[in-house]
Order: sequence, then C-alpha cells, then structure tokens
Amino acid sequence: MKRILIVDDEFGIVEALVDVLGDEGYAVASARNGRDALKRVAEEAPDLIISDYMMPLMDGLELVDALQKQGTNVPFVLMTAVKLDQLPQGLKLAAILQKPFSLDALLDLVRQVLG
Repeated sequence: MKRILIVDDEFGIVEALVDVLGDEGYAVASARNGRDALKRVAEEAPDLIISDYMMPLMDGLELVDALQKQGTNVPFVLMTAVKLDQLPQGLKLAAILQKPFSLDALLDLVRQVLG
C-alpha cells in the first residue's frame, strides 16, 4: 500500500484529502506544517508528499528544500494558489497542483506520480 503525507494547515482540506485518498486505497497521514512534516517523514517514509505552499512555521518551499538537503528523494507535489510565474525557478517537484483543483485532477496526478 502506497503511503501519502498531506501537509496543510487548513483542517478542512486535510480532512477532505485524507478521506478521498484513503477511499482510493492509499495509507494517508497528515501534518499541519513543514516542521511537523519533517518528523512524519522520518517516522513513516511516505511514497509521496502533497504539501500546501503557504503555512506557518515552515512553508512548502522550505519543506522541500529541507528534505532535499537531507537527501530525501520522496516525490513532492506542491499545492498553491500562487501563480506559477511567481514561484521560484528550479524547484525539484514532481508536480504543482494549482488551487482550486478538482478531486479528479488530484487523483489523476497521484496515480501518475506513484505509477
């Protein structure tokens, strides 16, 4: 069973994604910010991380940077409402999921990234 870590500070989004991905047969864990996510990654070794961009304490870009510095090669999907041309260039991401998105688009992306 593939494990997915959802990182977002908005409870409603986390709850919806956990339910939808769980119903699809994925083992889903969550974290409220990047700092919590680093702990979860160390404990659970997910197969995919789906993270919001804007969060308190450590945002999504800081999280992906920290993971890459640790040598963690988990595919990383960044969810954001920020326009793509406003994001830093050269990010090592599996994908960017532009908000708002449909659940079908999310599921298609997860299937594509996890194979």
